[in-house]
Amino acid sequence: MTPATRWPETRAARGLVATPHALASAAGVAALRRGGNALDAAVAAATTIAVVYPHMNSIGGDNVWLLIPSMYLVDGRPRLVYGTMGGDGQPQTQAALVIRAVDCGLGPHTAVEAPRWLFGRTWGEVSRSLRLEGRFAPDVGTGLRRRGHEVEVVEDWSDLMGHAQVIRLDPDGLAGGSDPRADGAALGW
Repeated sequence: MTPATRWPETRAARGLVATPHALASAAGVAALRRGGNALDAAVAAATTIAVVYPHMNSIGGDNVWLLIPSMYLVDGRPRLVYGTMGGDGQPQTQAALVIRAVDCGLGPHTAVEAPRWLFGRTWGEVSRSLRLEGRFAPDVGTGLRRRGHEVEVVEDWSDLMGHAQVIRLDPDGLAGGSDPRADGAALGW
């Protein structure tokens, strides 16, 4: 699986912030450049998200604590930090990100950008269908239908799939990716 990417992976030596809005990423990086730590960057990014995406941080919104922030460890040390919004589809996206990055060896941006699926309910909508982004090869949907799945093909870059961000911690620096399904950015220095 080597999907074509829309944007290049972000590389940084000292710090990297990836959020669903570019201005929030910029605020987080600014906090780091001023000597702040990861918590300072997170507060700066979250505060900016409250302004640029108010629907994300209000009653009924995907507050920062609901975005399933996760960390993948190797020998007790962080290797990946990642998170996603996406309602009930969040665990599916989280699993896809780890499989793509760890098992398939994809870079952060390529892992985030690859076509996604969504099974069942999300965003409060009850459904038993398996939704596939239109970028999957047609034979994928055909094969799943043959196996008895109710398959619905959605647009190529569907907001329904949520928005994800990944930062990989390498021995020589950081690499990051932010979801092209949103207005986000992975920024570093």
